[in-house]
Amino acid sequence: SIFSCGADEYQCTDSGTCLPKSWLCDNVNDCPNAEDENKQICRANGVTIGANSCITSGFAYQCAGYSDICLYADQMCDNYQHCPNADDEIEYNCLVAEQTAESEGGSSTTFSPGSGGSVSCGDTKT
Repeated sequence: SIFSCGADEYQCTDSGTCLPKSWLCDNVNDCPNAEDENKQICRANGVTIGANSCITSGFAYQCAGYSDICLYADQMCDNYQHCPNADDEIEYNCLVAEQTAESEGGSSTTFSPGSGGSVSCGDTKT
């Protein structure tokens, strides 16, 4: 049976999952068919497109469900969890963040997933 979501939630048509409306058009696919990133659906639910404060502030990524946690491209896929849900370590999100950084003219740091985090503290190589 289909259940209904709260007034401040959106229901994915394919899975029936209820999402906070703040997750609509946040550059993270939360519904299996990615409908929560469809601009028409976002507008119909009162979400302003491009209102991602992290992206407009020059960051490359906003943690899913945490509009106050913004990351730069070089913080993505660095083997260190910055987001509470660890979505900053998911390769797809890292690729999106890298594209965002390039299109926004932000950090030009390039990375390959898994290559970061190899800093060894205290060891001096001569």
